[in-house]
Amino acid sequence: MWTINNRVRENPIIIVVALVLLQSFFYVYFFSPGIYDELQHYEFIKFYSSKLNPFISIQPVEADFLGEITRSPTYLYYFILSLPLRLIQFITQDNMAGLYILRAIHTLCFIAGIFAFKMLFTRVGFGKYVSATALLMVVLIPATSGLPGSVNYDNLIFLLTPLSFIYLLDVLDTNFNRRKILAYLCLGLFACLIKFSFAPIFLVGTIVIIFKAFKKRQESQISDNLKSLFSIKEPMYVVLVLLFVSLSILFVERPVRNFIEFGNPNSECVKILSQERCSANYIAKRNIDFKNGKPENFEPIGPLKYAQTLWSESLLKTTVYTGVGNQSLPIVQSIFSVLFTASPFFIAYHLRGIRASYGTVADIFVVTFLVYTGLFFVEVYTAYIDLGKPVAINFRYLLPVIPFFTLFFVESLKIYKFIFNFVKIYHIILLIGTLLLMTQGGGIVGLFHNNQLYLSDAESKRTLFLNLQRYSRGILYE
Repeated sequence: MWTINNRVRENPIIIVVALVLLQSFFYVYFFSPGIYDELQHYEFIKFYSSKLNPFISIQPVEADFLGEITRSPTYLYYFILSLPLRLIQFITQDNMAGLYILRAIHTLCFIAGIFAFKMLFTRVGFGKYVSATALLMVVLIPATSGLPGSVNYDNLIFLLTPLSFIYLLDVLDTNFNRRKILAYLCLGLFACLIKFSFAPIFLVGTIVIIFKAFKKRQESQISDNLKSLFSIKEPMYVVLVLLFVSLSILFVERPVRNFIEFGNPNSECVKILSQERCSANYIAKRNIDFKNGKPENFEPIGPLKYAQTLWSESLLKTTVYTGVGNQSLPIVQSIFSVLFTASPFFIAYHLRGIRASYGTVADIFVVTFLVYTGLFFVEVYTAYIDLGKPVAINFRYLLPVIPFFTLFFVESLKIYKFIFNFVKIYHIILLIGTLLLMTQGGGIVGLFHNNQLYLSDAESKRTLFLNLQRYSRGILYE
């Protein structure tokens, strides 16, 4: 009979999933919407729950607090999530019931993402312990502690990212099967409509397919295959073709049209609505205030200095930031400061060996990480030049590609495992490190130690919260 220990040894990812469930439970149960724009997302979903279709031609004034919505590139996410909310509203008008269900759905998306990343990593050839440890590191980052239980589109993108790579590998492994190609394209277009920041990931995968196809076959054969890509031969193929065409139309209608008309896939509120109406939304108001207060003689610092100062400092700060305040977590800040500074050089030193062991797929992971991070840098640096102040530099925006970074970090560490073989201390160090993070502000503990947001005023819940808060503060500071 299998014991729990045997099950964990066979599937170490169970530990990661259990930790996600534990942290999500605490966030879902205790906290009101307050981190990572959760309230904004929830209100957006509630707005769409009364609409028959996702297209809004005229924006009502009472919806101005949501920002500009008629050209929102993330409208599909809100409309899809409004469907389960409609069912809950049909059963009960209790807002908390709807919030609980939506949070549960997002938790499941994040957990599915954990399993999908694990499937991707093991398929490529990384060990199950390396994969599980890499994902454990992602979960223990304070910035991600409340994310699985909160309502936001990042959880869905966290799932769609590994799925897109799995489909990409299917395309490459099946000699460019047309059905697999269509499935990959449909998933990529869908993810871009959920959150356009997925576009760099989709772009890299698409370029890989095109490059590999041209390298493998003659140009004439490629042309013939492209012509036959949409040939109708079976019902499932018809469904994929129709889905691809529909998603392509939606993609052109929203982010492409936004880019043509406004110069950005993410429409700017003041280019569509008046400043007065846009000021009802806190993000648009911040941008308006920053731009109005920008000195006429403002001279932005260069991109290199920006990367060394504002960019790196903000990323580090938001790595140990749990979303409810700028906590002082000495041990965690020290650990992440060292990791943040040293890990890129450590990985770069061992990258050649990793690439030699895992081949082209490792190269794809590296390129995806660099392209995604690079375009994110360009976006925030451009915003800095436009507004005169740094905005939107947050570690969680890198969440879709962080597992690739932690995977290479753990794989690099594995090389030194032989040092600990005689005393078998490798796993003990990992356990101690995990306990340090969990008791010194890593994970969900960071939310407890100085947050004052409660989901309700129920006395039992409040008492339990205060006891946990008192306990975490005692560990942190006494």
